[in-house]
Amino acid sequence: MFCVVDRTAATLLPIIEAHIRPGTIIVSDQWRTYNRVGHIVGYHHLTVNH
Repeated sequence: MFCVVDRTAATLLPIIEAHIRPGTIIVSDQWRTYNRVGHIVGYHHLTVNH
């Protein structure tokens, strides 16, 4: 878990790429920034709507 200064794609995506192995299935809600996770090559992204 990380503390971040903001929740922008510019902040979160590099953390994902640095600490989560390619091929991993990432499950998140449908918050706008998380939609960009599906565009990172090598990751599978599933979402839930709550």
